[in-house]
Amino acid sequence: MTNARAPKIFATRPLVSVLILAYNHGRYIQQAIESILSQVTDFAIEVVIAEDCSTDETLSISKKFVDLSPEIVRVVTGDTNVGMMKNLRRGIAGCRGEFIALCEGDDFWVDAFKLATQVNGLRRHPEIDFCLTRGLMSYPDGSFGYSSGLGDCERILRLADLLGTGTSIQTASFLFRARSIRDLPDWFDSAPVGDLFLIVASVRMTGGALYQPAITACYRVLTDGSWTQRMKQRSAEYYVLHSEAMIKAYESAEECFDVPRKMLRYHVSGYYWLVAKDRLRKLHVVDCITYIIRIDIAFIIERFVFRARSCFVSSL
Repeated sequence: MTNARAPKIFATRPLVSVLILAYNHGRYIQQAIESILSQVTDFAIEVVIAEDCSTDETLSISKKFVDLSPEIVRVVTGDTNVGMMKNLRRGIAGCRGEFIALCEGDDFWVDAFKLATQVNGLRRHPEIDFCLTRGLMSYPDGSFGYSSGLGDCERILRLADLLGTGTSIQTASFLFRARSIRDLPDWFDSAPVGDLFLIVASVRMTGGALYQPAITACYRVLTDGSWTQRMKQRSAEYYVLHSEAMIKAYESAEECFDVPRKMLRYHVSGYYWLVAKDRLRKLHVVDCITYIIRIDIAFIIERFVFRARSCFVSSL
């Protein structure tokens, strides 16, 4: 185990809790932890590893860091695997800081001043509860790429700017004021993805997010057991079930967080479209129509234009 540059040890309560979601990340978690312990700050931090009963050496590696830095690193776990969303909720509950940063166990940070820069940014904007940055993407062949990000300058983004951005933003770059994500609703446990609805939960309180263009984190693509790998290997039927679950989560978010329907409707329309096609294929015409009439007209126009262009190009 290499020696990470440990942050200063403070007698006070940590200002920032860094939450690592860990499950079968034995190949990567040491780098994740060390990248966090290498942060340069003038405030106290803690590292909370939410470990979900891995079947590899993830827990044992995590405990080695606890033994080395018990005043900084803690492990939160249980007797049985509970799944990503419940593990996320459990991890958040174990965080003591005013701010909570996220880093999954197979990702890592590449900027030693990440936390200092983001905390300073949110201190300048007390009306904002969420900060994010650009990042890198690491591929299985060892190559790296840059995420497209959301611009080259610091700015305030609205929720509509963040929806549907995909890998343009990375979970490992997220920093929240803890107050905005502490009390997550029960439906969150069954949401297919967590980062999107954490954003909605946080931004809905203030209406904005602070975006910083610095490259601070690295997201591993298609690692063993990663979300990207699992989605790539799924069947067509799974995508239908995933779409139904996303629809339910979007509708729950709309109701629970009092988000205007017109803001979310376009972004959930892709899931309505996929389920509608599935219902039509199964000759469930009434269900098909039910989903079609929910689709945003802008999405329908976009699909029509895309198809028209494809047909025109193929005819040349």
